[in-house]
Amino acid sequence: MFDFIKNLHSFSVDGICFRKLNDENFVEVVQGKYKGDINIPSNINYKGKNFTVANIGIEAFQDCRNLTSIIIPNSVINIGDYAFNGCSKLKSVSIPNSVATIGNEAFSGCSSLNTLTIPHSVTNIGWYAFEGCSGLTSLRSHIENPRKVYLISDVFLNIPTSICKLFVPQGSKEAYCKADQWNSFATILEEI
Repeated sequence: MFDFIKNLHSFSVDGICFRKLNDENFVEVVQGKYKGDINIPSNINYKGKNFTVANIGIEAFQDCRNLTSIIIPNSVINIGDYAFNGCSKLKSVSIPNSVATIGNEAFSGCSSLNTLTIPHSVTNIGWYAFEGCSGLTSLRSHIENPRKVYLISDVFLNIPTSICKLFVPQGSKEAYCKADQWNSFATILEEI
């Protein structure tokens, strides 16, 4: 019964599943059987009505083990809990400057990711958000002041921080070296 209610306002456009949010003009991406390269549009049209894609929903891509790349549009504000959890073949993800929140375990277990960029717009990162991203060799943070980002526990657990380089904005290296969790990276470099 609850699945029926949950899916009452769900629909699919071009192979991507969406659900209407409380505001009738916005949708979020929801669970589906996704694989390969996915480019989420910022706007969709369904039955003659236009919608803006605002969220990547909870568990939207969870355990889509054959998902290899994802482009998230600049309209997305939140990446939900467990959104890409267990996407072990995900090699590339584009997180836009519109994203404010990266949910709990959002990218946990994405062991094939080798580079990742966190945009300056992010203000909250959930627990274990990048746990098990064991293939990461470089992480770019465009956040000017790492202390203004609320990090819940163990955001970077099981990332090889001894070899993964953290690139930060010019003039912010000292702040990152002093900031909890960010300071677990052995190499922190300022971008020019």
